[in-house]
Amino acid sequence: MSTKKMVFFFDQAKCVACQACEISCKVVNKLPLGVRYRKVISTAYTGTSIALRPHLSMACNHCDNPACMSVCPVDAYSKNAEGLVIHDPEKCIGCQECMGACPYHAPQFNEETELVQKCDFCADRLENGILPGCIEGCPAKALTFGYASEIASKYPDFKSVPNLKKTSPNFMVKEGSRLHTTNGKNKPEGYTGEIAEYLKDA
Repeated sequence: MSTKKMVFFFDQAKCVACQACEISCKVVNKLPLGVRYRKVISTAYTGTSIALRPHLSMACNHCDNPACMSVCPVDAYSKNAEGLVIHDPEKCIGCQECMGACPYHAPQFNEETELVQKCDFCADRLENGILPGCIEGCPAKALTFGYASEIASKYPDFKSVPNLKKTSPNFMVKEGSRLHTTNGKNKPEGYTGEIAEYLKDA
């Protein structure tokens, strides 16, 4: 993971799976039905209450080596000075090659426009000193952002998203330290399980 790139930071212990981040993202970006830039996953364990289920909120990871950009035949993807992966709808032809390439399911297909679109970290809002929609909408303050080096310094025990396809994702997680009851036995569950659920269900 680059230490000079903008990253999302997620505090798993604070997340209550209210999905306010998802809703705020959809409102701010005026997303149509079926298009979700951010997704909240809750992993269910037998015998647990919803309060004890670990959650994960993920959007585009703005990878250092984005698979979406490497396969796009019309160069609709680019990286800005902050390391954010930006998609240009004017260049997009809707071939969906990027959707198949991204291991994190970030690119979304808009049935109305027949084009792909994805999270751009609310780059236009950042330029105007406004928080990304998902972060602004989170009532529990489970989501924030910053440069990777700053986040790593503040949270030295952070976890990185699995580096699938060697894309070097820029998403950092403070893992929740809860015990979950499964079939009558208490055992610690890590956020890696939620990553697997996210990738399976996205």
